[in-house]
Amino acid sequence: MQRFFLISIAVLLLSLPQVGGAADLDADSDGLSDLLEAKFKTDIVNPDSDSDGYVDGLEINHGYDPLKGDGAKLKKRIEVNVKTQKLHYFLGEVNMGEYPVSTGKTSTPTPKGSFIIKNKALRP
Repeated sequence: MQRFFLISIAVLLLSLPQVGGAADLDADSDGLSDLLEAKFKTDIVNPDSDSDGYVDGLEINHGYDPLKGDGAKLKKRIEVNVKTQKLHYFLGEVNMGEYPVSTGKTSTPTPKGSFIIKNKALRP
């Protein structure tokens, strides 16, 4: 009887819908999580914070500032930390992601400084 009870509870728990974490919440359904809304300082319950006709998530995905309706772009920036072997991608002042990288070795060190990407090849 006890085994049947435990199996029944396991089946019940597995059948319940999964609830995402706080990073997955999107109160205004604009495609931008509430966590990112807070970081970008957009209105968490208004899908179009700058009232320009484009939802905040779409603007962020295309690099536009969701607080300015004049087509202002957010500055993109990449920082590489050679000590931690991590690349950080920023959109405006918001850290959008962290990725592992492999930098130079002692005999061929990674150059330090600021660089501009002039061209990039899209993946086929």
